[in-house]
Amino acid sequence: SDVYKRQTLIFIAKLVGIIWFVLFLYHKLLREWFGLLFYKFQGFPIDHYLPYLGFYFNQVLDGKRKGDANFFQKDVIHKDGNKRLLVTNNTGKVMVTLLDPTLIAEFYQQIHMYEKDPDLMYSLKRIIGNGILLAEGGRWRLHRKVLTEAFAFESLGKMIPIINEVIQERLGDLKTKGTLQNVEILTIIQGLTGEVALKSFFGTNFSKSVIDGKPIASYLSNLLEALILQLFRHPLVFLFGKSVVNLGITANDRALIRGIKTIRETCREHIEKRRRAGTAYITDDGTQRKDCLDFILKHNEKNPREAFSDDEIIDNCLTFFIGGMDTTSRVITFSIYYLLEYPSIKDRIVSEFQNLGVPVSKLTTEDIGKLKYLDAFLKEVLRVGTPTIDTMPRSAKSTHNLCDLKVLKGTVVKAVSYTHLRAHETGRNLVCRLLLEKKK
Repeated sequence: SDVYKRQTLIFIAKLVGIIWFVLFLYHKLLREWFGLLFYKFQGFPIDHYLPYLGFYFNQVLDGKRKGDANFFQKDVIHKDGNKRLLVTNNTGKVMVTLLDPTLIAEFYQQIHMYEKDPDLMYSLKRIIGNGILLAEGGRWRLHRKVLTEAFAFESLGKMIPIINEVIQERLGDLKTKGTLQNVEILTIIQGLTGEVALKSFFGTNFSKSVIDGKPIASYLSNLLEALILQLFRHPLVFLFGKSVVNLGITANDRALIRGIKTIRETCREHIEKRRRAGTAYITDDGTQRKDCLDFILKHNEKNPREAFSDDEIIDNCLTFFIGGMDTTSRVITFSIYYLLEYPSIKDRIVSEFQNLGVPVSKLTTEDIGKLKYLDAFLKEVLRVGTPTIDTMPRSAKSTHNLCDLKVLKGTVVKAVSYTHLRAHETGRNLVCRLLLEKKK
């Protein structure tokens, strides 16, 4: 009987192992392949496939080799301007990238059929939680309502002195160190924009905080980069999924968990200090300067039923830091590049500002609004060198149709703006016009 029991246990163990392997094979490899075939049978060829890693791996390689993580998408668009969509896979999921304006318009009309994909935004979610970027439903609407007030046009005008302060301080430090030659301009600009984002949300005292000997903006930037690379380099992610990084198995995992905890605790302490003080941020000259945190705390006092939790405040602060630091810094870097490439444009912008007759330290939103040529130049930079070429990836909640495209449940869909910005006739205006026509 002992032999029989042992053989039975061995048989059960083998059976469980076979079932686990089959399920693993299906979820990691076969499911995405069947999904790709679903679109191929509709007449849309598979544009890129690599088991499990797929498009994510391609982005990492292009980022290192080409200096542009979106090189593949842009290259396809340049080679075939009539291509309507891209069909790829990405870390175990099928991804459809919409290029055609008609499909994009229909996608936004049916946005309720999708949810923000948690898996593809996993690294980001670990640090920014459920801020306005990743929140859904009623909480997203609340975040949007309060933060829109905090970043209204009048409020943005009050940020001009903050921007001037940061630029003067950072450039002053560079001049003092004599490091203005052969610099990594993007890194410098990211430092500027990151600090502006933190100051506008939490005030100067917070932006000057230091963690592990690093300014908080640099610490956050390095932490985000490490979190993104962690998923790609971790040996167990493929076998057990992305959540394995939260178990702290490796020394690097534990260090990143501590990093996330440290930055959130630093934010929480600052919120508590401001709550106890009961006032807006006080500048060095004794005047009050309202920031985003002040708007949120006042909202909490007036609307206790719709109050932001401390975690939500932290989530939104980190969201604005990451969003403001990365996209804004890239636009500014592109602008500097084009000004160096086209000195006649630079001369005209400088002349326009000089004719304004207002020193930088005294600029207002009304003054900036008069710089029409600068405005046109920046819009063209956004068109040609847009910092992000696609939208938030969303997962289809059920199988449905987008025009003649049938979208399978679970497919990750995103819209690419690059085609709209590069082509005038099939551009953003056409997408807007199609949306307006559908609403009538």
